[in-house]
Amino acid sequence: MNCITIGVDMSKDKFNTFIHETQQSGQYPNDDRGFASFLRDVKKLKTLKIERIIVEHTGGYQRPFVKYIQSKKINICVVNPRQVYHYIQSFKDSAKTDEIDAKWLARFGVDKKPEPTFTLSLVEEKIRELNKLYNEFISVQTLCKQWLDKKPCAQSIEHIKQLQAFLKEQIKQILKELQDAINSNPAIKAKSELLQQTRGIGNVTISTIISELPELGHLSKRQIVALVGLAPMIKQSGKFKSNGSIRGGRKNVRNALYMAAVSAIRYNHVIHAYYSRLRLSGKPFKKIIVACMRKLLIHLNVEVSKFFALS
Repeated sequence: MNCITIGVDMSKDKFNTFIHETQQSGQYPNDDRGFASFLRDVKKLKTLKIERIIVEHTGGYQRPFVKYIQSKKINICVVNPRQVYHYIQSFKDSAKTDEIDAKWLARFGVDKKPEPTFTLSLVEEKIRELNKLYNEFISVQTLCKQWLDKKPCAQSIEHIKQLQAFLKEQIKQILKELQDAINSNPAIKAKSELLQQTRGIGNVTISTIISELPELGHLSKRQIVALVGLAPMIKQSGKFKSNGSIRGGRKNVRNALYMAAVSAIRYNHVIHAYYSRLRLSGKPFKKIIVACMRKLLIHLNVEVSKFFALS
């Protein structure tokens, strides 16, 4: 049986598909009926088996489709739009429609063969949603502080303070629900307790890692560092050579690791010694904090891999 790769371009109301091997395209509504109709049409190709489905991360529109496909035990790869964009640009093709995007996604899947996206359990999905809501509320809370710094009129100040009080209660409730969700699953609870053993790792970092980085413990140190976006990228041309910078990867995980590293520098003797050694060598602070984040991530990856080996 021959294998096929399918590119899927998602939008709010619909999604376009393209099968690379047969050059067939399709369009379906972005709901459960559309998902089922898509799979029925693919199954009509009886001599072909789906090797992988490629879809871009589109800010959440892809999630119901991904969950549906994973429930059918079919490999689906959620890829970074930036990678696909640069892949398309390498062919100097400027045309852009939903159908063309699906075609390029299929071709990207054939050429690059990305790894299937990890399947999250219902509890992990709940943790991810609560964690996202927590981050959104923290952003609004920061915005409220910025509004107050501008010294608005007395009436505006009263409204802002009421919003701050509401946000404070909601954030407290979300943190409680996050902990309850973690404790509801024995395996996730055990993983959480393992992560807590590393000084500097708090509850918010733990919930972020559990929901946003299920690959932790399953990949090599180089792979996990690259996935999060903590691998330094060097630019070199002739005599010019940059100092290296980080970009891409899992932004939410990186933000959580930043706060964890700041805490670990103070309370984790291993990270503190590493930080002090880098300071003495004259490294700039930004490079030092990224190096500490990287060391912390590699340590967590090793510890979680041991946990999976024993379980």
